[in-house]
Amino acid sequence: MPDEKRIKFIPATLNARAWAFNIDCLMASIICIPFLKDKMPDLSSIMPTISAESTMANTNDITKMIGTVMEPFYGVMIITGLVTIIYFVLSEILFKGSTIGKRIMKIKTVNINDPSSEPPILKTLIRSILKCVTAFYCIDITNITM
Repeated sequence: MPDEKRIKFIPATLNARAWAFNIDCLMASIICIPFLKDKMPDLSSIMPTISAESTMANTNDITKMIGTVMEPFYGVMIITGLVTIIYFVLSEILFKGSTIGKRIMKIKTVNINDPSSEPPILKTLIRSILKCVTAFYCIDITNITM
């Protein structure tokens, strides 16, 4: 069995990963601002709908109201999601396995089979999509439980 030169690495802590993810989400949000400037819905047209329908006791009516209120935000969510995915993919490619958040936290993504090589682009894309879905899922849960 030939001797392989193995690079020893220490996995990042969950705390460091969470901070890096939050920093990256903040960076992606800042990048989204120019794209969303003219896309934000007019809240003055939504507020009367909330006020008029907020006294409903029927679950179906409340679900319909939430759908009516959220509908203008779907375009914003799609743009934000796409920009976030592009941010994660491009930054990991440009910074060779790191994003701005990961660089600040001094961690990086490595290929476990060959830590000295860059992570494959397809895996980076899949990871970025999952991060975006996770972020939107957490936002959706907090909106529902409020």
